[in-house]
Order: sequence, then C-alpha cells, then structure tokens
Amino acid sequence: MDLFVQRDPGPWGAQRGRHWDDGVFVGIKQVLLDTGCIVRSVNTNMVIYAIKFEYEQRDRESFMSPWHGSNRGDQLHKIVLDSAAGEVHISLRRHPVGRPLASLEEVASI
Repeated sequence: MDLFVQRDPGPWGAQRGRHWDDGVFVGIKQVLLDTGCIVRSVNTNMVIYAIKFEYEQRDRESFMSPWHGSNRGDQLHKIVLDSAAGEVHISLRRHPVGRPLASLEEVASI
C-alpha cells in the first residue's frame, strides 16, 4: 500500500517566498534562526528572516542546509535537539503576540 502525505501549499513568506526541500535525513541536530525587528509606526515586531538546519545523515555525519530566507536579521537563535534523549523536531511556529520571540514555539519530542 502506498502512503500519500499531503503537503501544504504555503504560505512561504514575504512577497517572493518559495518552496524548498533539503532532502531526506535521519534527523535534525539543530535549527538556526536569523531574526530581527521590523518597526512600523507604533509597533515593533520580531520576525524570522531566515532558517537553516543541521541534519544528521545515515552515516551519522552532519549536513548543513543553506539558509532559507533573506539573512537580514541581527540576532541568531540556535535550537539544539538531543536525539540521544529522544528529542525530534515536529514543527516551528511563530504566533503574532506581543514581545519579540516570546511566542516562538519549538515543538520537540513526541
């Protein structure tokens, strides 16, 4: 029996955002986020400009993806996953709430 997994069609960010696929790997070792602030009249919002992954290959070697996004931020955030402890990356969500990155949620582990 074939298993078909539906992929979401986006959105992929900004005006020129587009789909990307780094391939198939055993796991994710870390996620790097390039972030910064956008100041609009009354509000300042933290945004994720780019994301990069360090993957684990079958031979246990690391593979660094290219940056996906625009690298215009001024802060780098690193999320390290411990596969030996059973942590796996499920999703990364950014909810539009108040303080910068206070609402960034890394869902790791099942």
